[in-house]
Amino acid sequence: MISKSKQVAVLVGALAASFNPLVVTEAEAGAISLSWLSRANCWVGGYYFNESLSYHVGTAHKLWTYSGQYRGGKLEWGKNTGWQTTWRSYSGRQLKTTGLTVYGNHWEAKGTTMHKLGSTYAKNCNLSQW
Repeated sequence: MISKSKQVAVLVGALAASFNPLVVTEAEAGAISLSWLSRANCWVGGYYFNESLSYHVGTAHKLWTYSGQYRGGKLEWGKNTGWQTTWRSYSGRQLKTTGLTVYGNHWEAKGTTMHKLGSTYAKNCNLSQW
């Protein structure tokens, strides 16, 4: 059994101190696979978070993440991360207003090959994806 002192707190979000951490043990960290998601209108610490992220706890990948944020069917904000070698590729922002729909695109590169991991959609926090 791994002691609590061996637990690793992995904070996934724009303001780490504001989010509930996803806590995993060192043994479990290697078992979590490359994942991706989007969240919209997540109320945390006085702001609504809208974001798309790709992550693999403890393992770096060459990732590219895009978050497109729409209000009333019109693009209000869109940003990609560019290619990053990291365990967490994040594109997002926080606002004082709600009502957005978030679409994400998630890519990975291995050598000279790029492949799309998937597309994501959110109108809420998508907490079931954690």
